[in-house]
Amino acid sequence: MKRGIMEALAQQTSMDVSLAKRQLTNDTEAGAAAGCPGLDFTPSSDAPPTHTQTTNSLPTIWQDCSEQMMKELETAGQTWAVELRKLHEEETAALATIHDLHKNAQKMNICFHQQLDSLHNTVVDVVSYFKK
Repeated sequence: MKRGIMEALAQQTSMDVSLAKRQLTNDTEAGAAAGCPGLDFTPSSDAPPTHTQTTNSLPTIWQDCSEQMMKELETAGQTWAVELRKLHEEETAALATIHDLHKNAQKMNICFHQQLDSLHNTVVDVVSYFKK
């Protein structure tokens, strides 16, 4: 039973690696553009890889690409942080403008109500003058 489980795991790993190799083979230019050395995913034979080949090839690929990926992630993180700071500054400026507009709107509203009250009082005074 243990052997059956191990064979099933080996077969699943082999299928996963084969699928990954097919996906990566379709985009070899991206691997070259990323600067990852040693990414030749062309199979050496038509036979499916053994469990030993699949388990030994994945760490090698990771070791070849990990340094480059870390540099790219660091660069992307720095770019993201700069963009986030810019957006935060723009948001702060926009909120300050909105706050100023709100203050001006409140002042205009107060002034409008004062003028409305003044006009109302004037109309009341004129009407009461003519009623006398």
